[in-house]
Amino acid sequence: MIFTKAQINDVVSILKRHQSLFIATQVGIDYLTEAERNLLLASGIDLDLFANQQGILEHAFLFGILSDAIGDKRAKGMNYQDFQDFLKSGNFVPLTEQEESALDWLKQRSYNDITGIGNRIAIGTSNAILNNQPLTIRDTIKQEAIRAVELRNNARDLAGKLGELTQEWERDWLRISYYLLHEAFNVGRAENILREYGKNAEVYFDVFSGACRRCKELYLEDSEDENSKPIIFKLQDLIRNGNNIGRKADEWLPTISPTHPYCRCILNHKPSDMEWDTDLRAFTKPAKYQPKNKQLQNVKLNITVKKAWEDDFGKKHFLGKPRERHEHNHFIPSPYKVVTEYENKFIKTWNETMAAAFVEVLKYMAKATKTAVRKSLNNDKERKPY
Repeated sequence: MIFTKAQINDVVSILKRHQSLFIATQVGIDYLTEAERNLLLASGIDLDLFANQQGILEHAFLFGILSDAIGDKRAKGMNYQDFQDFLKSGNFVPLTEQEESALDWLKQRSYNDITGIGNRIAIGTSNAILNNQPLTIRDTIKQEAIRAVELRNNARDLAGKLGELTQEWERDWLRISYYLLHEAFNVGRAENILREYGKNAEVYFDVFSGACRRCKELYLEDSEDENSKPIIFKLQDLIRNGNNIGRKADEWLPTISPTHPYCRCILNHKPSDMEWDTDLRAFTKPAKYQPKNKQLQNVKLNITVKKAWEDDFGKKHFLGKPRERHEHNHFIPSPYKVVTEYENKFIKTWNETMAAAFVEVLKYMAKATKTAVRKSLNNDKERKPY
């Protein structure tokens, strides 16, 4: 065998080291196991650099809180850099004990999902190495001696064989990352609603054009009309429903967590004394007041709703512009620039991390292959008669 068990373990360690580094930067060093921390320390990485560092997952949670607190219009006007500058300003209200607990739960879940895909990558890579090995080193020399000695060709061949696997892993990562970040965002919004209005607060979901059939059924009064008035829930009922992981599609429940991996439905607080405005697709119309005096009931009053009132509650879904339509592909871009930018950065950071890991793996395997082939060639020469 060209690659021994110890060498394959070295390859797995390379992948796990890069995975642990990603967790340290994006989730936090406190969520690493002792073995993962030791792996980073053995590589010369100073863990103190990550102390008190906020990763993108935490930013998603904090932006969820902020976006609900400042209103839709102002939140949509921010970009990711604006948001990070605001966090650095020290003006963000400190998290409550409940909010800290929610953030810790999100990070624990994220750690499990990230290590889950990391383990799949490690196992897949190990299997690819084992399945690609010839039975003996002499077979390699006889059939592919020149190609085996040429390191660049050997690395290119290995990269090609791992290519199909990496495409599958990339799809898995997109699904996981969008779910984790949207869950953190919606949980942040839920926590702010809980703080401001309590567990009995009335809430609803923005359901965007292109949403899947099940989201429309779960969150709209008329699932055939995407501009339909949304169903109103009690916040505590959504909390009680947990998430839909492990449930079949026909068993899905309304949840704060994304209904499915690419769900973009956004949790909102329903203002009291407000009715649904079909044109604005928001609760911005003052509810009709019916006086107890029957003589005054149904009497029309000349009341003008000022534009300032609309601004207080925010204009939903790019008011004044035609709603964008997207192919029914279960992915809908976020209406918030901050979200789009931190999602892209989160995905890019992981891809760059794993790309660096595989470059290191390929170099290691090329070196191991070169050493093994040279050793076998030398042994072969010693056995040849002169």
